[in-house]
Amino acid sequence: MDFAQLTLPHESLEGLSPFEVLRGYAYVPHYDWAKRTREDAFQGLKDRVSRKDAQRLAKSLHDVQEIARASIKRQQDRMVVQANKHRREPDFGVGDWVIIRKKVSSTDRPSDKLDYPMTRNRYKIKEMVGHSYRLEVPQGWRGTDIFHADRLRRHPNNPLTGQGS
Repeated sequence: MDFAQLTLPHESLEGLSPFEVLRGYAYVPHYDWAKRTREDAFQGLKDRVSRKDAQRLAKSLHDVQEIARASIKRQQDRMVVQANKHRREPDFGVGDWVIIRKKVSSTDRPSDKLDYPMTRNRYKIKEMVGHSYRLEVPQGWRGTDIFHADRLRRHPNNPLTGQGS
């Protein structure tokens, strides 16, 4: 299955297959007898490959790989734009108070949708760790103390800049 996937053309490679990017030529299946029985297929290796042919093949490989790199970069840029459409800049920083948005919560209620989606407690941000934040959590906390900015919201009693305290 992996080999079959390697021989299929990919949109992110401008219609080239990964095999073609790696080898510089399209894969010829073993059952393609028309191509394998041509006269030039029976020439010796020395007759078929000369220095110029080798240089041409090396340049072809290099060109195909450059096309693939540029295409993958374009696709990654498109994915970044798409992923950032619904992201927001955090309106809090180190020292601010935040509440945690629950992902999975256990509740006594018959349905999770009836439960409050935020924690009712506030937590102070101790430090930034990458794109996440380390919170001051109570003693005996059984989960992680590092949360991504998407899971945190500014505590409602935490005034915005310029509002005073």
